[in-house]
Amino acid sequence: MMESAWKQRNMMMIKAIAKHLVFYYFVKQYLDTQEIPTRKEITTWLNNNIDKLNEDESTTPGRRASTVMGWVAWIIQITNYDDC
Repeated sequence: MMESAWKQRNMMMIKAIAKHLVFYYFVKQYLDTQEIPTRKEITTWLNNNIDKLNEDESTTPGRRASTVMGWVAWIIQITNYDDC
């Protein structure tokens, strides 16, 4: 992956990230609505769809939501470049 051209490398990373349901769901939501998901939306989705998170500390879904927001924002930014 690291020896690939940057466009190919980014596409490989996006494909790998999108294999995880939460990222797929929120990237698709963005494509459908053109609105970036909020931390609250992501936290709620995580609480409703990832059973193991409900067993952890109450801060875990919020921290995970921040990670999801960051990766979704990166994917949106990468795919909005004119030359991609």
